[in-house]
Amino acid sequence: MTTTTKDGFVYLIVNDKCKEIFASGIFELYTLYADESESLIESEEHLSNVIADGCEIGIEIGFLTDITNN
Repeated sequence: MTTTTKDGFVYLIVNDKCKEIFASGIFELYTLYADESESLIESEEHLSNVIADGCEIGIEIGFLTDITNN
């Protein structure tokens, strides 16, 4: 599943695999808030808090215009 902000930025939602992705270190994970702001998840404790709060967790994909023009 993806989510797109009003300015056309796309995130891949990865709540179901976020612990594995964080542990691998391959991608940066972001907490995605209802107001379309985000914050980088920088620690396992932060990730646990985000999961407990029920927020969406995503990986940056990029701007929709960049994705569709390539």
